[in-house]
Amino acid sequence: MAAYATGPRCSWEALNQEVMALHRAGHYDRAIVVAKKALQVAEQAVGHDHPAVVTSLSNQALIYYTLRCLRHSGAAL
Repeated sequence: MAAYATGPRCSWEALNQEVMALHRAGHYDRAIVVAKKALQVAEQAVGHDHPAVVTSLSNQALIYYTLRCLRHSGAAL
């Protein structure tokens, strides 16, 4: 956990913040790419059984859900 508190955590947090900003701005394709990178960073830093991994997966699910709702509604992406 100590190693996570230095470098990788800062990277994961920055990536996570970027994901949410991209989602809010409607840049879903880019948000997915960054969300996948955030997940990779979290898994490498703390393993699969950590809240950061769950947060990353949740963020990806939110983006995919938003895309599905938009496509279902016929909204232009």
